[in-house]
Amino acid sequence: MEKVDIGRSVIGNFTLKNAPHKTLVLILLLGMLSVFVLIGLSNYMNRLGLLEIILVCLISAVAVIIPHEGLHGIFMWKFGGKVSFGAKWTKLGPAAYATSPAYFTKTQYRIISLAPQILTIVALLVAFLAKPSAIVGASCIIIAALNLGGGCLDIYMFWWVRRFPDNSFFKDNIDGVEVYAQEEVN
Repeated sequence: MEKVDIGRSVIGNFTLKNAPHKTLVLILLLGMLSVFVLIGLSNYMNRLGLLEIILVCLISAVAVIIPHEGLHGIFMWKFGGKVSFGAKWTKLGPAAYATSPAYFTKTQYRIISLAPQILTIVALLVAFLAKPSAIVGASCIIIAALNLGGGCLDIYMFWWVRRFPDNSFFKDNIDGVEVYAQEEVN
């Protein structure tokens, strides 16, 4: 008998509001650890004064947030989504976001989740091949640390979606993600 698509039903969701506390603590600790380790290992930071470090950190924070969310948005758009951007306060502190009402396949959602991490790492590696000055090198280290620290939730989401069937659909929203299964009738 032929299968007929009659819609989608919710089979899972994730938001920071309903996440187990141990998950939130893990995400927060991994984020903080990545920032401290990368900055602490940076030989470039030792060459800068306190004012330079503060300015580099502030500029780097802006320099990482906009492209990071922009890359999420570009991939949402590439996969057919209409994208909107914003900022809000969460359990983990302030957060910027890119979101779309579109339904993405499991593979598409995993690409959307990790694209900013992977592309930022590649761009920073290219920058380091040019043997940057102390300020540029310190900026690259801070951008990498902030991108990794701020992207821990993205990395967690990449891991979290593995539990759902390959034919699932993922709908990103401002508060998290809803997972849908294709309903079929025989």
